[in-house]
Amino acid sequence: MRNEAFLVGISQYPDHTIGGIPNDLELLALALQQRNYPKAAIHVFNDTHTTLAELYALLAQIQTAYRDVANGSCYLHIGASGTLSIDPIRGGVLPRDGDLSNFETALPFAALNEYLPIRPGVQVTLTIDT
Repeated sequence: MRNEAFLVGISQYPDHTIGGIPNDLELLALALQQRNYPKAAIHVFNDTHTTLAELYALLAQIQTAYRDVANGSCYLHIGASGTLSIDPIRGGVLPRDGDLSNFETALPFAALNEYLPIRPGVQVTLTIDT
């Protein structure tokens, strides 16, 4: 059984900063501990893993960690400046190196479905705070 949480905060953008994200991650980590997540199972990425390439690398790590897991839970939270969307299928999260005028620079929502361990026996929870 594997139960882990991954909390990603993207608060530093080239043209602006979102002051509340570090506090949000801290409060969320405390709330997860109250929900019986061991502190060691809560991974906080506060202004790390914020570029598109780094977000893909983190998703690949999660995918690898859960490859042979039949039972457990995986919680992913992404706090960011916004999302880009033409429609729900083609939308995504704005990474630190993203461009609001170019949808190709977003982390696609479809990638979350591809990388997260969505299958029977593993409860996956995803929150996106923009």
